[in-house]
Amino acid sequence: MGVDTVLEAFIKNAGNNPDKLCVIDKGKALNYSQLLVHVKKIAKYLQDRNVKYGDVVGIRATQSVEFVAAFLGAQYAGAVPCALEKSASAERTEKVLQSVSSDFMLESNRGQINEKGRLDLIEAFNYLYVAENIVKRDVSDDAEIIFTTGTTGESKGIRISYRAEVAIAENVIDSVSMSSDEVELITTPVSHSLAIRRFLTALYIGSTAIISENFLIYNNFWGLIEKYNVTAIVTVPSVIKLIIEAYGNKIAEYASQLKYIQLSSAPLHEELKSCLRDLLPGCRLYNIYGSTEAGCTAVLEFSKYSEGKGCIGRPTVNTKVLFVDENRNRVSGAEDESSACLLAFEGPMNMSGYINEPGLTQKVLDKGVVYTSDIGYVDSSGMIYLMGRVGEVINSGGLKINPNEIEEVVLTLADVTDCACIPVKDARRGEIPKLFVILKDDADTDVKEIKKYLREKLEDYKVPDEIELTDSIPRTFNGKIKRAELQKK
Repeated sequence: MGVDTVLEAFIKNAGNNPDKLCVIDKGKALNYSQLLVHVKKIAKYLQDRNVKYGDVVGIRATQSVEFVAAFLGAQYAGAVPCALEKSASAERTEKVLQSVSSDFMLESNRGQINEKGRLDLIEAFNYLYVAENIVKRDVSDDAEIIFTTGTTGESKGIRISYRAEVAIAENVIDSVSMSSDEVELITTPVSHSLAIRRFLTALYIGSTAIISENFLIYNNFWGLIEKYNVTAIVTVPSVIKLIIEAYGNKIAEYASQLKYIQLSSAPLHEELKSCLRDLLPGCRLYNIYGSTEAGCTAVLEFSKYSEGKGCIGRPTVNTKVLFVDENRNRVSGAEDESSACLLAFEGPMNMSGYINEPGLTQKVLDKGVVYTSDIGYVDSSGMIYLMGRVGEVINSGGLKINPNEIEEVVLTLADVTDCACIPVKDARRGEIPKLFVILKDDADTDVKEIKKYLREKLEDYKVPDEIELTDSIPRTFNGKIKRAELQKK
């Protein structure tokens, strides 16, 4: 494309296609030229308030065109945007700002504007002046700070470079065969890496991104699909499941309109895959695996390949997948469950490190390689399979058990609404699986019947000795099970 950063690509696209719709929320629609004007206004607003090269600017992550403009405006001014959850408390906000050494917070909460460093997002969006010249930065400089969801511990601030932003966009574009004609509906919070990376990819390729809010409200989902002729949906498994539960088979009405649906950020159950294949037979269906630390590293087109449980597909275009032992030594024989090893990823899409956390960075990143706690293997056709994380994969007398496999089977019971499997200590086998199950209010099924069903479907060593009925399963917003919380019970 002849540009070094997503921001430069966006500016180029604004010059080439100024009237093309760029970013849309439930109330506003901006074309490329309009968004660029607001980006320049926000950049000037920040510069006039002493935001300097390399400063981190916190931005309240509302599902709005103003947020997108603020994100790019900070970059245009040479600063580093850092999204904070829309609902983050004052205590959480201060903690994040302190962790990134920032004095600046851009938000629409006028009650806090008079405090030191509190800047008004709406005032910035409508500022009278514009920054004419972009502040150039090196491709290795920090382009953004993203905080993880904290499913395995405390939330961490992750440094993403300008080079990584481009590499992630390239991974996305190649993975889903994305074109500049796409109109993507994004349903996840813009404080999360999935949404940020998708609107940045749209700006990079010159397509249109729609940011949805309260997706179960008809006009915030179906209304947007109809009004803007949406060609693709980007979401997480828990959201698409909720939409199907709430609206039945309605999504099938758009089978000829939708080119693809991409799911990410949480395990995708086989039942949901099958449901989507049946409802959308002509639609490309993708599951993308990655992390905030290593963006978009593997892709499975499950409308084309039915590779079975745990398959996350093949590496993306900028990704090299490595298998290592606990000492980070390369392993060449990770080819089935019995020889599964830890996954690591090498490529320009990787993070630069955790901000102001050199010790923590060293535990995960070494010489450009991100080392994960995920356990997996690759089959003879090059398909990668994921068994789970260290601490989640159950080692029962030397036999490895994937908790997702047990959960998949339990969820096929009509009376089960949700479940989660965790390892518990056992004197004889080291670890054994324990299962938590939520039943429907009018369920006829009991624990004995669940065990009987599992024995029919699984090997004996995978059947949990203990099954506990519960009222809730702790999950993140994108559907990931908080297993650590269950292990405290």
